[in-house]
Amino acid sequence: MEAVEVKESSLVVAEVRRLIYSEEERFSTDAGDIEPYLADAGDAEKILAIVKPRGMEELEGLIGMANRSGTALYTPMPFGLEPRQPGIIVDQSLMDRVWSLDPKRLFAVVEPGVTWEQLLPQVEALGLRMALPAAARHHSVLGAFQEKDIVLMSSRYTNKQISNLHTLLADGRDYRSGSHANPSAESNLINWREDGGPNISRLILGSHNMFGLSYKGFVHLYPYFEARKVMVLGFADKQSALRAAQFISRREMAVECLALNKAKAEAVIDAKVGAPWLTVAALEGSADLVEYYRKRIDEELGSTNELNELAPEFEKALRSPWDAPDGTVGFYTLFSKVEEFDPIVGADTPRMVIPVKRGASVYNHYELPKRPGMDTFEKLLDAGAFFSSPTGSLAHAMYERTGNYARLVEIAKRRMDPHGIMNPDQVIKGGDE
Repeated sequence: MEAVEVKESSLVVAEVRRLIYSEEERFSTDAGDIEPYLADAGDAEKILAIVKPRGMEELEGLIGMANRSGTALYTPMPFGLEPRQPGIIVDQSLMDRVWSLDPKRLFAVVEPGVTWEQLLPQVEALGLRMALPAAARHHSVLGAFQEKDIVLMSSRYTNKQISNLHTLLADGRDYRSGSHANPSAESNLINWREDGGPNISRLILGSHNMFGLSYKGFVHLYPYFEARKVMVLGFADKQSALRAAQFISRREMAVECLALNKAKAEAVIDAKVGAPWLTVAALEGSADLVEYYRKRIDEELGSTNELNELAPEFEKALRSPWDAPDGTVGFYTLFSKVEEFDPIVGADTPRMVIPVKRGASVYNHYELPKRPGMDTFEKLLDAGAFFSSPTGSLAHAMYERTGNYARLVEIAKRRMDPHGIMNPDQVIKGGDE
């Protein structure tokens, strides 16, 4: 990438202050404020300031300043930043406008600072629901969907919950995905045609803002069906719980379907669980269909396994996002390979396994006391673990294994970010070169 000489840091800080009209609550150079954004190996001296923009004008000003001065723009990362060149942290948490909720077309239009706590009551007041994260690393709705967080409804729906995305690219262009590349489509509320126009949003999803700053997203809402029943089945071992989850998900019986061990289940519902492993399935549809599914599950898996007393607790839990502790290790694999990873990570830890898209694959989730070192992640990658949106050293190790794909991403990075200002080296190694 074209090298740009970084201006004196004091001049950069002064310009950032000017861009946000010197509102002190939206600007900080204090080391105590900077430190929480950094990974353990992050160099705080590389961060000149934190800024919290409120709208497009300020985003445009920051991107223009960064390109002129050669200053990097960093955004918060799930496991912390590892800055390698001087830069500014752009925290979009104050961009928290809910532009619209459309119960007819089933879309919510939100800015990146809109949180689950802010949006969910509004959605529920309309009698609707959303695909909620099963391992959220932050509270941003758009952030979770941009980072492709695994969702509780993965048994039926994918983790791609964004229909259209508006992003201010690092070179200053205003990119709008799919049908929104045609201005008349957006004005006519045609939001569902992600494939209806020039579309690079699948590249942007999971990129952790290395191509630009997204400022508006159109995310899916879902109706409730006529009938819903949460079934909780108890098992003596993991293999039985996985077989149950595989049976239910591959027959498209459940919207939510998860296998959890005792430790994870008790953390989720804050109640005592007797069985070592559980399979939780939320059945939805017409009343007759839900009853048919229930009977089929009883016939195949045995009604004696059903723990009816836990169903209300899980119904309540499935209506809120599930957080991911700092030591979370989660990746995609196949049902047949789940147990191969236990010797690497350790089986005696809070665990869950979530079937994805009718059981075509699974999300394998561990919660460790602390985040493991790169030697563990290298072993997981060698064993076939697929991390959907890695950052830092894990991203570097994973993309080094992908050959031409990584080179194509680097080409896209150079074209959209010729000066290498957006999150350099946080996802693609050498992104600032």
